[in-house]
Amino acid sequence: WTLHKTDGNSTVFIRGLDDAEVDRIDRALGFCRAQVISPPYRLLASSHGVWQQTYVRVADAEREEFTPSLADELIGAMVGWLLIWRLVLDQAAHDLSQRFGPDSDQLAGFKAATKNAYDSSQAYRVVEALRNVVQHREMPPLNVNQTRELDKETGQSVATFSCKFPVSYLLDSGKCPATIKSEFTGAADVKFEVVRLIDDAMEAIKIVLFELAKFLHPSWSHT
Repeated sequence: WTLHKTDGNSTVFIRGLDDAEVDRIDRALGFCRAQVISPPYRLLASSHGVWQQTYVRVADAEREEFTPSLADELIGAMVGWLLIWRLVLDQAAHDLSQRFGPDSDQLAGFKAATKNAYDSSQAYRVVEALRNVVQHREMPPLNVNQTRELDKETGQSVATFSCKFPVSYLLDSGKCPATIKSEFTGAADVKFEVVRLIDDAMEAIKIVLFELAKFLHPSWSHT
């Protein structure tokens, strides 16, 4: 076994490796693959990327391409992100409980981080409520609308796209949390712009994921 380095054009020999060192490298790589390269919470960023790509494709579609099936793709991407959102949080809580115990400081710290995110971000609260209704009741009634106007300066056709759902969808459900019912009392006509809601929720959950990374990889808190 030998250790080399390369700059893409040439390879330079560094030194030889014995079997024990190769074994340690293999175990370190295994840990990185399991805990750093592909932890469950990376799925959330991936599913968010799928949502963004789908949104852009639908928003930029030509008039003749704008069909109900295209809107269904948008709903599918949004619901996929919602379900991954909950899966990541559930798996993280389970993992911390298994590793450190149900009464551990790590699990308590993670729950405190999720509570803080919930309390401080309306987008986080709405997404939690939305995910619960979608998972147990029905798909959200998205109002997808594309209009085109002529830009007077450039003479080009400019598309304006919106994708919204009404808060009444949540308020009318038996699965709606009391927090949301109280927050939107007398405001049943509010409509959420989905792309902004999701972006704001992703920003709010960052602190939760950072806390999770600190618990699973203590050295990260010092970097």
